[in-house]
Amino acid sequence: MKISVSGAGFSASGDWVCPGYRDGYSTEQFLEAAASMPEVSGVDLGFPFSVHSLPDDVYRAGEIVRSYGLQVAIIMGVTWAGQEWKFGSLTSPDPTLRAQTIRMHQQALEAAEALEASAAAVWLAHDGFDYVMQVDYQRHWDMLVEGFRQITAHRPNGHWVRSIGMAQ
Repeated sequence: MKISVSGAGFSASGDWVCPGYRDGYSTEQFLEAAASMPEVSGVDLGFPFSVHSLPDDVYRAGEIVRSYGLQVAIIMGVTWAGQEWKFGSLTSPDPTLRAQTIRMHQQALEAAEALEASAAAVWLAHDGFDYVMQVDYQRHWDMLVEGFRQITAHRPNGHWVRSIGMAQ
């Protein structure tokens, strides 16, 4: 696979100011658009797949993507789209939410393996800080490292995890 595109670029792209700056593509429109792009052979998907209106059944979701002549390139746990993530995912002060985050990323690794995706990714959208002295940096760092340890230990010889961003 040479090039993949992310479904994020085809979404409504909302934020705290405006819930949607444009109409987002449906899953079918996204897959059709990706399939029509020269050199694009894969798509990056959020997990759970229901965020794309795809079935959570990994194999069925893969069949739908392949029906457009595409492969699943990267699977990323969606730990930023809901209000529950506003104080972080792997560095959330809520231990229950951190455990849910870790389990979601472990499941994303399982899905990546089942679909022969290139990778599973972690985007630390709300992990971090906005102001100096806002957080206990060492505690956040320790939670982040421990979270990655637990995620990667789930598939030590399988698919890898990469962090592609951290809010600052």
